[in-house]
Amino acid sequence: MPAPRATTVAPLRDQLEEIMTTEDMTNAVWNRILHDIFLPPRYLISPEYRFETRTQEGRRADLVVVDLDSVEDNQQVVVAYEGKERGGGGVALAAALKQATDCLKGRGVSGIAIAALGPEFKITNQGMQDAGSFKGDSNGRKWIGPNLDKIVDYLARTADRGGMPVQ
Repeated sequence: MPAPRATTVAPLRDQLEEIMTTEDMTNAVWNRILHDIFLPPRYLISPEYRFETRTQEGRRADLVVVDLDSVEDNQQVVVAYEGKERGGGGVALAAALKQATDCLKGRGVSGIAIAALGPEFKITNQGMQDAGSFKGDSNGRKWIGPNLDKIVDYLARTADRGGMPVQ
């Protein structure tokens, strides 16, 4: 079994709730987590990734992880992330999650979708089913601080599998 990976965000674990109040800082924390796990030269993190769906053009996801070694497509998205400022409840989280899963569906891939409202998050697969052991409260939310190690482990196993989601 490989050693667990660390993230440079880990020392801030107890401060994440205070740091992640705005969308830009929420996105910055998740950007750092993704950069620590999905390493170059295989992976690239793309901000404000533009995608299309059957019904809408010009949609964007805040961050995506692109697998540059993908056989099928040089821009296969393996993680789509959408972040919002803290608050907003279940409706805001569902809207952010839909935006992330729409990005995956628009690219025709089955990756991981992450939605965050400040320090609250939800991780699912393209079908919006809870990924790994991230089943949260009644709205599906979990808090990032106490779950940081689990997040890093889950995403690291996904990266080790070449971007294929861990079941």
